[in-house]
Amino acid sequence: NVGVPGGQRVYVNPLGALSFTQAHSAYIPPGSSTGPFEYFQGVHWAHYVFRGWGASGFMACPDQNRRWQVFAAVQNATVPSGNVADCLGFDALAMPWDGEDGFSVAAWQYT
Repeated sequence: NVGVPGGQRVYVNPLGALSFTQAHSAYIPPGSSTGPFEYFQGVHWAHYVFRGWGASGFMACPDQNRRWQVFAAVQNATVPSGNVADCLGFDALAMPWDGEDGFSVAAWQYT
């Protein structure tokens, strides 16, 4: 959750990239998927996964500047290198937000 009025939503865009709506906007591009995203509590950590489009979770894919971008782990994702084999699958770990220090949300907005 975020504090910005109107909130923000997470989705996977038509290319397969993990994305989120802009602050104050509910716009999600046509052809995007809003889920299902699933949260699983493990022994020490929780896991956050995307199961839409038959995905097995997430993968990180390198771009031309040696940075990594998160995509749904699907074979037909349009990744920066053009080759899904260049991507690495990973487990997204999640921790519960407990509102410590008097804050009710973890972030004002994501940019």
